[in-house]
Amino acid sequence: MDRRIERTKDLLKQALLSLLAAQDMKDISVTEITETANVGRSTFYRYYRDVEDLVKQVEAELIADIVAILQAGADDERGKFDHPYIIHETFTFMENYRTALLTLAERDETFLKELKAQLTQAVCQILGIQTQERHRWFENTFFVSAMVDTVFYWMAVPDWLTREEMEAYLCDSLARLFPVKTDY
Repeated sequence: MDRRIERTKDLLKQALLSLLAAQDMKDISVTEITETANVGRSTFYRYYRDVEDLVKQVEAELIADIVAILQAGADDERGKFDHPYIIHETFTFMENYRTALLTLAERDETFLKELKAQLTQAVCQILGIQTQERHRWFENTFFVSAMVDTVFYWMAVPDWLTREEMEAYLCDSLARLFPVKTDY
């Protein structure tokens, strides 16, 4: 994609996120976004239908990046995970996008639901769990949901544990539930 297009889309996304930090999504207009981003309304409509479309694209990109980290740390053939890699890379990503993630989690009730659903789908796929294996599917849904909620709570209250302590805690928790990838 053309760098100018990427830059323009990034400006619109950053404008949206800065406005979301201060007000509800329903109160944000295309005009506010374009004025904040210093681009024209026609430029906005070239890439997005409306504010909700922009929000959904931002959320989809963030979720896809988090799922990609999980997949990069997994051995699909053997259904095993490299927990330290996954946790470290996830925390690095979340540090870089902390404000955006917390804002979206607070302002859009569907964001965390979709994140949990896609992570659960990815984990179950890696582990070879079929949807008809309901007890295993629900077990993984529960665990993914708990992990996501724990990480988001920690991001909102980071003084309780250091990043290193939180990473160690999550690695231990993951190791108890999921097989560890040991052949690096």
